[in-house]
Amino acid sequence: MVLGGLFTACQQTERPTQADETSKESLIAIDDQMAEAINIYLHDSLRSDLLYDAYIPLLNIVDTVKTDEGWNVWGDFWVYYYNQKGDTSMKLETIHNYSGVIKLNQLPDGTYKVVDIITVARGPEGEIYARRVFGERYEKFHEMVSNPAYFDSNLSKKANGKVYKIK
Repeated sequence: MVLGGLFTACQQTERPTQADETSKESLIAIDDQMAEAINIYLHDSLRSDLLYDAYIPLLNIVDTVKTDEGWNVWGDFWVYYYNQKGDTSMKLETIHNYSGVIKLNQLPDGTYKVVDIITVARGPEGEIYARRVFGERYEKFHEMVSNPAYFDSNLSKKANGKVYKIK
C-alpha cells in the first residue's frame, strides 16, 4: 500500500565496488535476517523494472514492534542504484526513497518475508501521511530526516553498505 508517491533523485558519482558491511546501521538495530529480507524486497518487489547492475539499500530504522502477525519496522529506507564503470568502480545512477512502515512475517526456518509496505507522500500532503503512518513515532522520524547531518551520515553509511548484484 502506498500513501502518496515516491521521491526519486539522480546524482553522478563513483564509488568502489568493494563492500562487505551490512546496510542495517541505523537508529534501532534489527536482526540481520530481517534486514536482509527488507533489503531484497526494496528492489525485487518495488523496483525490479530498473535496469542497473547493482544496488545498495540503506535502512534507517525509527522503531520496530513485534505484533501477533509478525513485525512492523518504521523507518526511512533508501536504495542507491549503480552501473558498472570499468573494472573497479560503479557510477551512481539514481536513488529511491521509501519512508514508512514495512510489515514482515517470520518463516518457520527463521528467515523473514516482507508482506506489506506503507509509504508516505512527498510534497504538501506529505506531513499528513507521515503522521498517519508513523503515529507516535512521527516526532522521532521528523527529527531524523530534518537534520542536515542525517543526509551526510547516509553517504558515509552507504559507502560501507552491502552491494546486491542485479541478475
